[in-house]
Amino acid sequence: MSNSKQNFLRAVLLIITALGLSACGGGGGGTDSSVQLASSAAEDLEFGGSVGDGPITGATIRIISIKGQELGSAVSDDEAKYRVRVRPRRDDYPLRIVVNGGIDLVTGKVPDFEMQSVMTRSSRSVANINPFSTLITQVAMRLPGGLTADNFEIAKPLVMDRLSFGLDSSVVQDPVTTKISRTNVAQLVKASETMGEAVRRTRDLI
Repeated sequence: MSNSKQNFLRAVLLIITALGLSACGGGGGGTDSSVQLASSAAEDLEFGGSVGDGPITGATIRIISIKGQELGSAVSDDEAKYRVRVRPRRDDYPLRIVVNGGIDLVTGKVPDFEMQSVMTRSSRSVANINPFSTLITQVAMRLPGGLTADNFEIAKPLVMDRLSFGLDSSVVQDPVTTKISRTNVAQLVKASETMGEAVRRTRDLI
């Protein structure tokens, strides 16, 4: 196994451990001090997506600015989807999306680790929340500069190239930004459940 792959897997194990230790708490994020974003008047932003390891209904979704301020919240509906409207300023990005509670329709239980995602820019309207988005977020947070839009995009292939768990990119091109519908939900749920179980088993072994 190459050194780069070994280092990546070690980092993933550390992240999984952190997820297990903070199952009911929030994660922190950093700002990139080399990038200075000018503050501007707040503008309406409406977005949504799917919530799930298995589909999760009744979960609380909190939208948190990069500075740690909660900007709004929503609850996932009976189809495990959410929609939220917030008024972020330019220097609030990237927005971190944190999920707590709810019921996983596959297991019938409350999810046992906190899932997260990120809204990187105002031009996007979809931000799905699942084990893939969670691991991508956690990897981005640990890159130099912390959680930035660029680091989030860098983290995606780092995770998906090694830990896709059978997710077909021709069906779900991006687990965070692809709109989830009846035609692709089964593919995402199957891969998410597999990844979620891998996280749980690894966490429990550690």
